[in-house]
Amino acid sequence: MTDLGQIARDIKKLERRLDELKNDDPRSERLVPETLVQVFGARSRELMLWNDLQLSHVDGEMYAPDYSAKAEDIKLLESFVVALRERRDDLEASRQLVDTSAPRVCMNGHVVSSQGAPWIATRPGLKFRPEAYCSECGEPVVTACENCERRLPSFTRTPAYCAACGKPYPWTLRTIDAARDLAGELDALTVEERGQLADTLPDLVADTPKTPLAVTRFRKLATKAGGAAAKMLQDIVIKVATEAATKAILGP
Repeated sequence: MTDLGQIARDIKKLERRLDELKNDDPRSERLVPETLVQVFGARSRELMLWNDLQLSHVDGEMYAPDYSAKAEDIKLLESFVVALRERRDDLEASRQLVDTSAPRVCMNGHVVSSQGAPWIATRPGLKFRPEAYCSECGEPVVTACENCERRLPSFTRTPAYCAACGKPYPWTLRTIDAARDLAGELDALTVEERGQLADTLPDLVADTPKTPLAVTRFRKLATKAGGAAAKMLQDIVIKVATEAATKAILGP
């Protein structure tokens, strides 16, 4: 799924290049292809070739008194800005809608509903505006995997990974990142031990052959670190750790 933040950044890049073109910045025309590569990646060459093809079909315009390559670049960039703005607006509108027939979890992992609620709807899949954002943190509510768009399954324990594509959900990534950052702040541990503690996190979130070792190492290093920060780290980790890892971490 396309990231709204990335679209906003791409629009700014194109608008900046447009301003430079319109203000006769000497670098502007040279930087247009580079900007298109940054925004559209592999498709940039295809788009530039397409633009050249359009020009070849209007040879008459190339001999018009007001024709210039700069003017064509401006038209090209303006059309891309319009297209990206429309895409941004469509995505923003879709994020305002919540599928009531699927469970709902915010980007930070706060559970709005662990079960689908089709009885709210007059037909399956009806979308409505309430609860598009989390009341606890203000983040958007998720009803499907952002990678493959498969709807969240009903659950008793918040899932960490999508069963359809295997990718971690947003709250899993954010929690691991937060735990990793906090592990780096544990002054009672050496730099090497902080790294070892951070390396345990992926195997606490998924049941792997390394999970028992990860649990043992996590408990050992967290105990050594001690204090409020270590307790906060434990509280963060058990939010997304597997059930077996959570029991082992909290065990005697």
